[in-house]
Amino acid sequence: MKLAEELARRIETHIREDGLGRGKALGSEPELTSRLGCSRWSLREALGLLARDGRVEIRRGRNGGIYVAEPGPEAAIRILWSYLEFVAVSDEEVLEARAVADRIVLTLATARLRLADVAALRASLDLESPEAGMEAGIVQFEALLAAARNPLATVLVKAIGQLGMNAILRSNLSDADLDETMRRVRRLRRAQIEAVIGGDLPGAIALEGRTLRQTRKLLRSARDRGARDRGEANPAGNRERAVRMLGTTRRYKRPELLMHEIAADAVAQGLPAGGRLGGEADLLAHYGVSRTVFREAVRALEHSGIVEMRSGRHSGLFVVAPDPTNTLAAARDRLIALDSRPGAIGEVLAGAVAGAIGSAPSAISDAASGGDFLSACVAMTRATGNRILALFVQLLADLYRQAGDEARLAPFAAPLAEARARGDTALLSRIVLNALAGQLSTR
Repeated sequence: MKLAEELARRIETHIREDGLGRGKALGSEPELTSRLGCSRWSLREALGLLARDGRVEIRRGRNGGIYVAEPGPEAAIRILWSYLEFVAVSDEEVLEARAVADRIVLTLATARLRLADVAALRASLDLESPEAGMEAGIVQFEALLAAARNPLATVLVKAIGQLGMNAILRSNLSDADLDETMRRVRRLRRAQIEAVIGGDLPGAIALEGRTLRQTRKLLRSARDRGARDRGEANPAGNRERAVRMLGTTRRYKRPELLMHEIAADAVAQGLPAGGRLGGEADLLAHYGVSRTVFREAVRALEHSGIVEMRSGRHSGLFVVAPDPTNTLAAARDRLIALDSRPGAIGEVLAGAVAGAIGSAPSAISDAASGGDFLSACVAMTRATGNRILALFVQLLADLYRQAGDEARLAPFAAPLAEARARGDTALLSRIVLNALAGQLSTR
């Protein structure tokens, strides 16, 4: 582990274990270097990582210093999408997981929509001009996420969505086809938002199925290009077009876009753990970025544990084998900071488990018997073979245990085991929904 990453984790542990809330001062730069026994430059690099993760805020001026920030979802999203990208989840896993995640969001948004939300939802419908491009689709779905009022659901949806974004970087669709795909998504979202406003959840979910068909088209175009050009990075023309399109969203700074480019190229080349992406000078020329932008992107990817920049005789940027244990631990720390309420965790966990059961009902009978309720939920989800859903259910189950509300699930363990033994998947879903989320069910 590099010194800056170690320092970042020590600071983060201090924030978590001492229960430091938003706005709490961590100290000045000299105070922190003295306390941590490090140089000013190492501290600044560590603080840069934490600032990117939304864990600290660096204030300048007379009353400046380092303060605890309100945690945002970005760090957890990056950790999860980068891990899933490098373990090469399949198109079907992405589509199944996105269908489950979007159903959770649509269910929550329909149930929780306030009259005050309607104006924001309908404002997003006006973004129809060609210049709006991808921005319109993002704004539309973020309006639904805001109405759902669950940051854990936001992380789930956006981490899966980033896999689709990387598909754009690898896509072989023409500009016209890509524009038309984005236009169809925007129009479907318009209709979906009106369905949510009108309380028509079945209609909103049906429209999601049509939206996901457009995602399938993007994923297939990326896979087809990869099959033809295996061993080569994404052609410069395609990459520049994709970066330009994603840049128009005004949501991705250049280092963040570069993170996705590096990940997309590693996947396109089929690089295994230990595979070399190139030397710094070659990669700067390849991506056409400054050293500052490149190193910021690499530091963030190193912090996620998926690449490593090595110096010395065998220097360069190398792919690192993703560690599921470290991924779970890092993501869990960030998710618990977003929302630790059992109810918020439970409603997303319930939707994910019930959705997994529904996506592969025949696999449930093969699930290993779990001793307690949460272990059984994790086992059933793993049995479906969807690594995305399995990762999230494991994370959410761990968070639920941390929240200290597990004892209330004990009465549901025996009915769950009986329903699983009979292969009664409808009853299994009902038990999970009632135990964890009450009225989340759409049945």
